Amino acid sequence: MKIFRRLDHYHALARCLELAWRAGHVDQADKFLKKAIENNPRASVDAGYNYCKGLHEWYSGEPNAALQAFNRARRDLEWGERALYNMIEIVLNPDNEVIGGEVLDHVEERGDDADREMAAKTAERFLKEVTFKNNNSKYILMENSILVASGVRANIQRALDRLLPIVGNEGRQTQAWSERLARFGLRLNVSTMGCRVAMA
Repeated sequence: MKIFRRLDHYHALARCLELAWRAGHVDQADKFLKKAIENNPRASVDAGYNYCKGLHEWYSGEPNAALQAFNRARRDLEWGERALYNMIEIVLNPDNEVIGGEVLDHVEERGDDADREMAAKTAERFLKEVTFKNNNSKYILMENSILVASGVRANIQRALDRLLPIVGNEGRQTQAWSERLARFGLRLNVSTMGCRVAMA
């Protein structure tokens, strides 16, 4: 396969892993990673490889292994920011599931308060490591996702107040925002009259 002619072409490998996962071919993704190691035995110390390994582990339902792999990539200039954002998502939502129900009405049912608080603090610590912050929509989304994940009504309301004007201005990215917000218990309703953010 052409992707493996360049041993350090991890951007393409990451994309292949994502596409294989979306197509339901996780076993094929595993073969890609094995092939990368066969072609370069030292790949396991490359940040790009560890980022790709983290993606595969995350997509395979192994959040702890994914965190370990992303952690090995998080200090890298090229891969670090992506790894940190993924680590934040894993910490806030380790099962990678869309949270449903009335979040405000059932905050108590979403897990132990101490676990939720620790996850929010850990995610906050990771977010502080992200260097580029100004007008970065992903940074803003993660910042507000941490507020939602805290389970505190005031924080959830503050996140909603911050996100509503942003979502209204980001018309063409509304679908991407909607998918990300759903992971953290927010539902985005889009109509021709505007956008509305509500609790899922």
